[in-house]
Amino acid sequence: MLLKEIEKQAVRERMALVGYGLSESNKAASEAPDWRQRCFDDCLRALSGETKTLILKYYEGERQAKIEARKALAQALAVSTDALRIRAHRIRIRLELCVNDCLDQTPR
Repeated sequence: MLLKEIEKQAVRERMALVGYGLSESNKAASEAPDWRQRCFDDCLRALSGETKTLILKYYEGERQAKIEARKALAQALAVSTDALRIRAHRIRIRLELCVNDCLDQTPR
């Protein structure tokens, strides 16, 4: 969910730049690196293999495909869809805390 929010923000920023006639290269030269994305990527890499796979698969797809994928994931893990949702929520909280800690430590 965090990654999707970050991606949506990046798309909005690109669309705004197009509206003002700026290119990506101009933006890159005038702006510091996107620390949120870097922190998120680092925190995602820090997760164990199973945990990382679970959270990536949990947020995969759109609409009905997402629902079906979550049902299949729950079956593969031999847990209910509610238990899967709780696991994903706990992982997401860990990621949020990690990203926030990382952002607090990055120079501005």
